[in-house]
Amino acid sequence: MPTPAAAGVAAATVYAWPDIPSDPVRAAMAVAIMLIPAGLMVSTIRFRSFKTINLGWDRSYKPLLAFALFITFIATWPRITLVLMAYSYLASGFVEMAITRYRLRREARLAGAR
Repeated sequence: MPTPAAAGVAAATVYAWPDIPSDPVRAAMAVAIMLIPAGLMVSTIRFRSFKTINLGWDRSYKPLLAFALFITFIATWPRITLVLMAYSYLASGFVEMAITRYRLRREARLAGAR
C-alpha cells in the first residue's frame, strides 16, 4: 500500500471519530487501524495507482458529472465520504488479489483439461 494512502486511512479514521477510545475494545481497534495499513505498506499485495485508471474523459459529460457529485459528497458529508474512500482503497487491494488468484486457478484448470 502506498504510504500516502496508508496515512489517509489513519487520518480519515481520526477525522471521523476524533474522541480518544476509552474502553479496551475501541483501543484495540485503534491499534489495528494503525497496524494494518503499516503492514500493508511492506507487504507484496499490489494496489492500483490512480495514474493508470482511465476515467473516460473523451467526449462525454458523465465523468464530469460524477466528479462534481464526488466533490459535493466530500463537501457535504466529509467524515463519511473520506472514511468510505480510505477503506474502499484499503479493501481494493484484497479484492483485486482475490480476483487475480481466481483467474489464475481457472486458467490452470482450463489448461489442465486440454
